[in-house]
Amino acid sequence: MKLFLAALALFPIGVFAQDAPDNAPLYGTWSWTGGENRCTEIFDFRPDGVAYVISGAERTENTYSLSPKPGPAGRKRLVMTATRYYAGKDCGGNTQDPTGKPTTSYVLFLPGRTQLIMCNDETSDACFGPLFKLNP
Repeated sequence: MKLFLAALALFPIGVFAQDAPDNAPLYGTWSWTGGENRCTEIFDFRPDGVAYVISGAERTENTYSLSPKPGPAGRKRLVMTATRYYAGKDCGGNTQDPTGKPTTSYVLFLPGRTQLIMCNDETSDACFGPLFKLNP
């Protein structure tokens, strides 16, 4: 065991960190209010890969994954899949059940990592936000 720990100490910590997904900046509760209807969306990302989302009157429970590294535009790919749907009209006016349908967004953390924007793809300006981090 001591030999294993000594050998482990010889490896740079970055060797292991490269393969670990970096979801830590996403953990916590984020809020955004916007659009013509001033509707509020709240995203609560948990460390176990579960996210609770409130969008207007709609509530969903989701699984999510965040890419470990950002793309060329600095955005990380976020894939969310609703696992439970509590009916209601979302901020976009939709009432369709999203259960089982993955959605992909691209997240850009702003300096300080207390704000982020969500975009439809990796490079366009089709984004909303900023979302503000309410708690760690």
